Amino acid sequence: MNRNKLIGKIKEQGKTIQQMAAEVGISLTAMSRKINGKTQFTREEIEKIADLLELTNEELLAIFFSDVKVS
Repeated sequence: MNRNKLIGKIKEQGKTIQQMAAEVGISLTAMSRKINGKTQFTREEIEKIADLLELTNEELLAIFFSDVKVS
C-alpha cells in the first residue's frame, strides 16, 4: 500500500484521517494501523474509500496494490 498517496488523496478531498475513519465505519486507531501498514484494509473498506475519495481505477491500484507485481 502507498501510504503517502492515500494521505495525499484524503487531504486533496479536504478530509482528515479521523473523518475518513468515521465515514468508512472504523475507529481512528484502526484507520491509523491500516494506513501505517500494521494491518490490512478489507475489500469492503477499500471499496468505500475509493468511492469516498472518488478514486480512478489507476489511483486505486497505485494506492492499495502498489506492491503487487504483475507478470
